[in-house]
This record gives sequence, C-alpha cells and structure tokens, in this order.
Amino acid sequence: MVFDYSFWKFIVRPESLASQLPEAEMRKFKSRMFFVFFLAVVLFTVRSFWGYGTESFTSLLVTDGEQFFALARLLDLIAAGVWGIIYVAFHLFAVAFLFAAFTEVPARHFVPLQLLVVGLFLMEKALVFGLSAMQGAWAPVSFLSLGPIAMTYIDNDFLVYFFNQLTVTVVLVISIQYRFLKTMDPEQSKGKLLGALIGLHIAAALIVAGIQIVPFNELFDTIVGGGK
Repeated sequence: MVFDYSFWKFIVRPESLASQLPEAEMRKFKSRMFFVFFLAVVLFTVRSFWGYGTESFTSLLVTDGEQFFALARLLDLIAAGVWGIIYVAFHLFAVAFLFAAFTEVPARHFVPLQLLVVGLFLMEKALVFGLSAMQGAWAPVSFLSLGPIAMTYIDNDFLVYFFNQLTVTVVLVISIQYRFLKTMDPEQSKGKLLGALIGLHIAAALIVAGIQIVPFNELFDTIVGGGK
C-alpha cells in the first residue's frame, strides 16, 4: 500500500497522515523536502539581499569603504542561505527526535509532520517580508503576532520579542501537531499532550527572544571591522 505526500491535503487532515505512515509506503516526500530546503535558502537570501536586519552594515560603508562593505554583505548573504538550511533541518529533525523521546513513536514518523510545520513557518515569513518590501521598510515585530500589542504597552525588548513569537501560525501549528500526535499515539493523555505542545512552543519563544536581544550586528562589526 502506498500514498503520495501532499502538503495541502495533510495540512487540513494531519490525522490522515498519522494513520497512513505506520502501514503504508510514502512517495514524493523527498522531493517536497528538498523543495522546502530550496525555498528556505531563497527566502533567507532574498531577505538578506534586501537588507532585512542588516542596518548596522551601513557604518562599514562609512568607516571601511565600498569594498569592505561589499565583502560584509556577501558574507551575510552566504550566512543567510546557510541559516535557511539550518532552520529547516532543525524543525525537521531536531524537533522530530524531541517528539520521539517523549512518545513511543519513531522519530522518522514525525519528519513528515514537521515538513508541514516548517512549510507554514516559511509561508508566514514570506508574507511578512513581502508586505515589508512593498512598504519599503521592515518592522521589528510581525503583524501576525502579539508583538505589536506588546510593543505598545511593554517597554522591554525581551518581552516584546517573546510575544512576537506567539503568532497565528503557531496556534495553527499546535493544532496540527496535536491532531497528528493524538492519532499516532492514542494512549497519550490528550490534556498532557496539548499542555506539552503549548509548553514546548513557549519555551522556544523564550529561547528565540533571548537570542534576539543579543547584539549580533554590533559583534559582527567589531569582529569584521577589527574592533573599530
């Protein structure tokens, strides 16, 4: 028995994916996976080329000249492409192994689920970037998140970045993961399963918020610019 991996079909019906994985051979998954890797590299590279999050590089143009600025931008483009690969790989494999550690389900069965998840996250990033590009400027928070509300009422960068990670897409992802997991591992307590998923995403939001307050651009300027 075989079935074809379909992103749009299983986004709507993750239970169907969960029920077929243990008993049937899956086709067309690898091609979809490599396509998602390709899209991630393109998206992250285009964002970097457009200047998304690279404002501090302007100082290099003033202090070190056009050639040094061009080198820094090239390195940033390469790093963005590599980060796109790491981003997808983490969601596909690291999270799959994490789920496997807390269930009786093999990690390989979670990888197709996570391809749905990372696909949704990439679409969210593409939408936010596309609107920012059309406006000619980018906002530090996503309009799909609680970030704008937090920025209005909270004067704390860490908390703003934390709430910025809590998006409409995260709610959709939790729903998909929950429906998949309760079908794949029906013996798990549904309440504990949902609580664990919510806790996992909150922990991830805290980690990302912590990373975002680290001044990487200033560190890059110091290292590449020789401490100038």
